[in-house]
Order: sequence, then structure tokens, then C-alpha cells
Amino acid sequence: MLAVSIDTEEDDWTPRPGPVTLRNIRELPRLHQFLTWLNLRPTYFVNYQVFADLEAAAVIQEIAGSGNAEIGAHLHPWNTPPVNGALGPGETMLLNLAEEVQEAKIRAVTDKAGEVLGVAPTAFRAGRFGFGAGTARALRRTGYSVDSSVTPFFNWGRYDNGPSFVGAPLSVYRLGAGQEDVRRPAAGGDLIEVPISGGFNRWPVRSWGALQSVFSSGVGRAVAGVAARSTLARKVSLSPERDGVGEMLGLSRRILAARIPILHAFWHSPSMVPGLTPFSETRKDVDRLLYRIEAYVEDLRRIATVTAATVSEAARALVPDQVAAC
Repeated sequence: MLAVSIDTEEDDWTPRPGPVTLRNIRELPRLHQFLTWLNLRPTYFVNYQVFADLEAAAVIQEIAGSGNAEIGAHLHPWNTPPVNGALGPGETMLLNLAEEVQEAKIRAVTDKAGEVLGVAPTAFRAGRFGFGAGTARALRRTGYSVDSSVTPFFNWGRYDNGPSFVGAPLSVYRLGAGQEDVRRPAAGGDLIEVPISGGFNRWPVRSWGALQSVFSSGVGRAVAGVAARSTLARKVSLSPERDGVGEMLGLSRRILAARIPILHAFWHSPSMVPGLTPFSETRKDVDRLLYRIEAYVEDLRRIATVTAATVSEAARALVPDQVAAC
């Protein structure tokens, strides 16, 4: 099963609480037409600023009405109400805020989405992947059944004290109500996690945990840098913004060989406009990004049977009844 998701947000790449621009949202109809042509069923994780703008919201309504996409909620803590002045250290990561503040912000984007769509979203992604146990509890209280913030094998600790998802499963899994570690599956949990696909460009999946442990040690960090530069072993995610077609296909082959039933690719909507993100500084970069998406999907279909799904469709189809090895 192949899911693709797009963090759908303002143009501003650097977190700041002030006014924003939304030029990139005008590119979404063209992007959606392109993804539909590829027979994909994208999920757009849309943030408060997009829902709150009349022109941008109309674009989201049009996509929602197409019948072949899902609209989820996305949350940037720095400009989702309530906003009380400048953010302190760690506060661009949602999980670092007080749980009641997390819930208030989640309710704000959920209510605004409901105004635009006529129905509240049930799938969520935290901005900057700032997801933790308190976030999961707040999501349950606000009616969410699916989260997609986990990035296996990636540690965001150096980015404003973000979370580590090292050790998280690569496949869909359940999160339990009393759980403090969102990397651990829980039997019967009522929140379903659909992680973004990531790992290493070499070696079988079963060896990635050991590889991560070695590279996370003091001496190993220096070795990891050399290994990555030599392409002997470097981290790859299914993101056409940062990795090439060959790297994404190599990652996909290894995940499929491990009998993991989902591949989940993602990128950011501002990358559709030159100069808004580090990944698309020129028009050629934007064209290259679109080429990577098309080439990856076409090549993947040559090596595997691909069923396209939204994030929530993947959650419903693949969630285990019990804890399973992932």
C-alpha cells in the first residue's frame, strides 16, 4: 500500500508568530491534478493559517470535493491560537507545551477545519513532527483516530528539543491511552499511528536497529558521517525533497522485503514554489521534485503491486488487532 501526504501550510519556512503569506496554496490544484493522474490518493495535512484564509480555504474545499483525497489537520504551535507572545525554548515543538495548551491549539485548528469542510478531520500531523504522549492524549479528547507524525529512525532532538522516534515501527500500529512512549505499539490502543517511511539505504531492515545503535554512540557518530558521505549507510526517507529516486526505491525494496505492507511518502506544499523552502530554490528544483515523484511511483509499480490509499484508509486497512512485530 502506498500513501502520500503533503504538509499543507504557509509560505514561511522559519517559525514565527507574525502574519504569513500563502502563495503556495495556489499551486495545489495543479499538484492534485498531477497526483490524480498518477492514480494516487493524497492526504493533505492542512494547518490553521490555510483554513483561516478565504482564498486558500476555497482551494482546500475544491480538493476535498474531488473525492480522491483526504484533508487532515496540521499544527504549527507558533501561529495556531491561542498564541501568547513570543515562544520560549522548545516551544516550536508541540509536545513541549503544557498538555492543556496542546489541546487548545488542536481544538482551534479542528474547529476551523470544520468550518471550511463541514466535518472535522480525524487524521493529524504535528508540525516539525512534534508529537508526544501528551499530544496523543489531546488528540483523543478532540476526536482524532489517526496520527501521522512519527518518523522511524529519525531523532529531532537538536531541533528545538524535538522528539526521537528511533525504535518506532515502520508499519501501522496502535497507541494506548496510558502510553508514555509513542514509539511502542499497544494492543487495543484507540489511536492509530501511520508513520512516514524512513530507514537506511543499505542492509536488511532487521539490521537497522543495530546500525542505529552503533551510529548513535560517541565514536559511532563520526563513523556515521563517513558512512553517509560514502553512501555505505545513510538515512533515507520517502521524501522527494531530500532523497533521489534511486535512494527512495532502495529504501522501498528493503521495506517490502521485510514484508512491511505500507510505504508512506511525504513533502511540504511550499516546495511547489521556487524560493520558499531549502528543497526548491529554483523552478528547476520544483520540476525536479515533480519528476522524482512521478519516476518513483512508476518505478515502484514495476517492482510491486501498488494500492494507493489516503492515510486514514491505510490506517483502517492495516491496523493490527494486537501488537505485532514491525
